[in-house]
Amino acid sequence: MRIVLVTLTGLIFSLFCISSSIAGEGKWHSEAVYMYHSNDGGEGHSVGTGKSGHEATWEYKDGKSVTTVNECYDAWYALKEESLAEGFCIIHKENGDKIFAKYHNKSGKGAYKIVGGTGKSKGITGSGTLECEWTNKYHTVSKCHGTFKHHIE
Repeated sequence: MRIVLVTLTGLIFSLFCISSSIAGEGKWHSEAVYMYHSNDGGEGHSVGTGKSGHEATWEYKDGKSVTTVNECYDAWYALKEESLAEGFCIIHKENGDKIFAKYHNKSGKGAYKIVGGTGKSKGITGSGTLECEWTNKYHTVSKCHGTFKHHIE
């Protein structure tokens, strides 16, 4: 049931690696530690909220690689092996700029959208994919990866 949480954490956790360039695209990956609160509704139902903090590595098609520190928050619902999650992430760039993204996933696969930024990242737009899985039986660590494409106007 907490499979969705992993997705959220990893996605949120790695959703946004943005370099100082005007535009970019490539792939990202991260491993995130996830803290959550959940309520068991019985009969395989559960709901909860979560938070993750992690580093994400963004690998651009031109060979450049950037690491960011990300914090993500989400709400999720799970029924047996299927789950749904929605949340947002704050991506902290090395120069102090922040990038904001929202995401959703279903059973570990989903998408995210960049909704804004600060400093040199002001006006940024973009989107990407995410795919996550829990890497321990307690559902507190997840590995995620996906794609990204962004542009600053």
